[in-house]
Amino acid sequence: MVAYCTKLPTEVWTRCWSQSSPRDLRRLVRVCRYFHDLCQPLLFQCQRFRAPSHHDIGPTNWIGTVQDLHRSTIRVRKLLASIHVSAVRSWDFRGDTEYPSLIDINPNILNIGSVNETYQKLVHLFTSTLCVYQNLRSLHLRSFTVDTELREALPGLARLEELELDSCNIIGRTGPLLALQELKLAWWGWGTTQTVNQPLYIVSPDTLRTLTLGDSRNSGALLAALTEQPHTFHSLTTLSIELSDSILARFLQFLEACPQLTRLEIIKSYLTKHPLGHLAGGAIPRLRSFKGPRLLAAFFVCERPVSIMDLAGGSGFDDESKPAEKDIIRDLANIAHVSSGVQSFSIMAPIRLALTLSAAITTHWPDLRELRLLLKETPPPRASRVIADVDSDEDSDTYSETSDMMGEPVADTCTVELSDNESLGSARFSPGYPPIMLSPDSDAEDAEPIPDVLLPGHMYSSYRHVSPPAPDTQSTQQTDDPDTIQNLVNRISAGSFSLPRSLERLHLTRPQSWMLSPRGRPLSAADHHRVVLALERQLPALRELNFGKSTIWRRHRNTWTQGHTGTKIASLYHSSA
Repeated sequence: MVAYCTKLPTEVWTRCWSQSSPRDLRRLVRVCRYFHDLCQPLLFQCQRFRAPSHHDIGPTNWIGTVQDLHRSTIRVRKLLASIHVSAVRSWDFRGDTEYPSLIDINPNILNIGSVNETYQKLVHLFTSTLCVYQNLRSLHLRSFTVDTELREALPGLARLEELELDSCNIIGRTGPLLALQELKLAWWGWGTTQTVNQPLYIVSPDTLRTLTLGDSRNSGALLAALTEQPHTFHSLTTLSIELSDSILARFLQFLEACPQLTRLEIIKSYLTKHPLGHLAGGAIPRLRSFKGPRLLAAFFVCERPVSIMDLAGGSGFDDESKPAEKDIIRDLANIAHVSSGVQSFSIMAPIRLALTLSAAITTHWPDLRELRLLLKETPPPRASRVIADVDSDEDSDTYSETSDMMGEPVADTCTVELSDNESLGSARFSPGYPPIMLSPDSDAEDAEPIPDVLLPGHMYSSYRHVSPPAPDTQSTQQTDDPDTIQNLVNRISAGSFSLPRSLERLHLTRPQSWMLSPRGRPLSAADHHRVVLALERQLPALRELNFGKSTIWRRHRNTWTQGHTGTKIASLYHSSA
């Protein structure tokens, strides 16, 4: 086995396994010594730590939490002392800054403060030894305090390219600028959202390629630092931002210094009014892709060579300022007036406007190649329910008796003894250890293979089920409710759904689940069959149809195949020859 493996260069094996999961790598390590030596460094490339949430820590598991945190500390120490520390390429450290509150939440547990003490030891070890990872390229910190000590350690990571600070308390606002290619500031909603006005000096403008500003507390501070001195961001090509009134002016100023920007995404918009005037003519002249609110699209894409437009983020203003749904068509006309070269278009809209919306899109962009419609359904009215009155004498007596039986909480005086010799569960390679043997496949239900010769328009499943196409004269059952998936399917089957004839990809999905519709029945295989054939007649260039994550139809030559089930539909123009 070893002699055969060594015939290929180590670079070839390493390239083959570079995208393997940790589970697969652990299996490969146990095949033979040669594979062990090649795969062992790959197992150490991605380091992850996720602190247990303080919400999940209580009387039943706080001791186990302390022990788990201590084991993590031991693992980090052993990693730092091993030869594999040079193999680490990324660190994902997801902490929790709310551990001190456990003392107030659980006052009857006398030693629950050990959770925070043990966690702080791990944090200090990680921060103080960060510079040891000389080959680190990606660093992701969540719920972490970025203090002066950490800021001083970051410049020591000479190969660091990506830095993500998610819900971090950034105390160290100054320091050497990092030569990063990607910087991401995010905030996932916990704790204070008070804006910090002190500028944040952290990244060099010369190397930055991707910038994400999703932290409303620090976005303005970073933009202030980046625009403090006149500078051109020649490397920046991708920008994502949460937009608000307080940073709008500085953001527009920043765009004037981004001549190579090709992708712009407005993650969220908290604007209360539309920006006045037009975007400066020299700002983002190479913009190719815009993703953001509908009412901001025309402002940013005007006179830019935009070919990809995603308007699935709503209008972009507070609820009080949102326009009525009927104004969507008017907004599309305004966008098409300033951007006519769109090749890929995405928008979110109610299902009942799908027909009108598709007709408007076809008129404005007749050469469109990809269309994504994220369709919303109006929830059906909920039936009123009568809640039984539980304020009875019987219930009150029962509750009082239960309360008396529980009594006062008993103080927890347990302590935790920690040892650095705890088992880490890490197995070492043994030359005599047998390789992992995969169990034989379980007996599956016998399936009839799909024949090689398919009849045009027929649907074939793997269980001897063949469905012929519905006759053109067959009437489709119409529904009175225009806000249902079934009504849209019937309209498509009847040929009354206007679409650009050059379309190659069509996505008709819902924000959550297309198949389990709250109004009406789920889509059946017959519905898919009808829609695929109807769209094939209407769109000769169509080669992909997406009804959701698990219901994607792709056309290869004269056959449509659903990847999730393997079901096939022969093209109407299929020839057995």
